[in-house]
Amino acid sequence: MSHSPAIVILGAVTFQASRVKRAAAGIDASLQCFSFDVDLSAELLAGEPALIIIAAGFFMPAALERLPALRADFPATNFVIIAAEASQQDIIQAHRQGVNDFLLEPFSDAELEQALRRWCRPVSNSRLTAFFRKLRRLWGGFSERASRSKVGALQPRPGIVAWLPGGMPELTSPEALPAADIKVRFFGSFALEYHGELIPITYGQKILSLLAYLLYHHQRPLHREMLMAKFWGDSTSDSARNSLNVAIFKIRQLFKSIKPEEEVLRHDHGTYQIEPRLALVSDVEAFMADWKKGRATEYAQGLEAALPYYHRAVALYQGDFLEGIRQEEWCESERDSLMETYLFILNRLSNYFFQQQSYLASANVCHKILEKDSCLEETHQRLIVCYQHLGMRDKAIRQYYLCEEALKKELAVRPSEHTRQLFEALSRGNSSFTSAIF
Repeated sequence: MSHSPAIVILGAVTFQASRVKRAAAGIDASLQCFSFDVDLSAELLAGEPALIIIAAGFFMPAALERLPALRADFPATNFVIIAAEASQQDIIQAHRQGVNDFLLEPFSDAELEQALRRWCRPVSNSRLTAFFRKLRRLWGGFSERASRSKVGALQPRPGIVAWLPGGMPELTSPEALPAADIKVRFFGSFALEYHGELIPITYGQKILSLLAYLLYHHQRPLHREMLMAKFWGDSTSDSARNSLNVAIFKIRQLFKSIKPEEEVLRHDHGTYQIEPRLALVSDVEAFMADWKKGRATEYAQGLEAALPYYHRAVALYQGDFLEGIRQEEWCESERDSLMETYLFILNRLSNYFFQQQSYLASANVCHKILEKDSCLEETHQRLIVCYQHLGMRDKAIRQYYLCEEALKKELAVRPSEHTRQLFEALSRGNSSFTSAIF
């Protein structure tokens, strides 16, 4: 005899839900996962579950649209929404439609388990009242987190993959960077941790750029003449040498403010190098290691086996490489190279979820790709098809025009014949057009 699961997560398949599964295991509750576009019914579940979790990701409108029908089909079931982005009005509307709790990223495993413990049981009026009181606290806390500076945290936050419904494998925050004397964050805003203490850096961009360069190339000595040419190439030799000496002195003082007796920057025969005996780790090194492991695993075992590596790489990419340092040639070249790798990983993920018919997850990744490069026509095509499968024909049509506008503005070209055929089929309402395109 089959029994209904205690918890159903809608917007995920089983391999996505490891975080929820761990929390469910902690309260000894069974769990079943479905992609977002599955039509849930009591017959499908062999009864009513105690709790349905809707993984809304960035698609709160779609989640709110489905809620009334789900509430009608499962009147005795509790509902929790997990979202990456939501307005105050979204949260209020969710409550009015019968949602019992709302978890807004970022949240901890302990908060998730607490929500499961609270709502994996019949609803009581007192709990609903408590949730209504919680709205102000939730929104206030979110606003405070959004405004709070993140510079002091060198731990990666959850990757976008952890927020994606519709079949995205659940990827919790990667483990903290391994213990080391020096930890460096290059993605997004630069941050430097030395013996567990964050070093505040108030110097100008030139010294910050030189410091980042020395840390980024910490595995090899860097000759003084090369540094002078790279950072002060427009100055006279004497002026460049003086500028380098001043910058090196200030960099040394940064580290000595934490540990005066330790020499961090080695000078030997006209070269500078971060002391090799000091253990140094960075988010870029971790990102590239996961990228390389993912590629090797995909080649040997297939894309699904590589997802954990790709997933951690995405979580580490907190922003473009040294995004606060501009007009430095060495930064620009590394930034472009790392972004290309990031976009490749996202494209592999989007393609995988599309092939798995997890269209909401695939669409979400497509959006992240287009945020970085709006002229990737294949990504526009995939997003159009995803919208069509999700029944969002208006968004599919709008996406075509966004594609057309981006290509005209950036490249002065029209969409390819392939894309125009896709749009024409969409305009005719041909629901079987995707097989001819993808």
